[in-house]
Amino acid sequence: MLADCSASIFSLETTTSKLSIIHYTYLHTALIFAVMLHHFYPTGRLSRWPYFWRVPALYLLAFACYGMPALAEYQFHTTASLWKNLALAGMALCFYLMFVQVAKRLHDLNMRAWWALMLLLPVASIVLGGGLEFVKGTTGPNRFGPDPLALPDLYSISV
Repeated sequence: MLADCSASIFSLETTTSKLSIIHYTYLHTALIFAVMLHHFYPTGRLSRWPYFWRVPALYLLAFACYGMPALAEYQFHTTASLWKNLALAGMALCFYLMFVQVAKRLHDLNMRAWWALMLLLPVASIVLGGGLEFVKGTTGPNRFGPDPLALPDLYSISV
């Protein structure tokens, strides 16, 4: 009788620990997703250095998506439309993320995201592209948010 009771308690503890591990895993994944979600919205500001490394990374990712159907055709000897659709979706995502980075960088320069339309003009795109990479953003807070380079004031926290 005692053995049956201890066995059922042990299985309950094992089930509870498995559930807590699964719950922790889902909670951890949701937390990581919530922390990274701000990268997908064109709000806030972005300083020069993150913009400088995110733009080439997005270009490389878009180039990899573009080459995916040709690689699939070479590797699997098939021209399935699935690979072409995946490539198109990947390039669309890269285009959207590029727009988000440009909008955030323009916000750091205290300019509205509508200035990104200037990138469609040939000569203006060269000037604006160079300006986004090399011109220092607005010092201090502006209408789009706090300065991304400002250090947090740890001594002003009231307890």
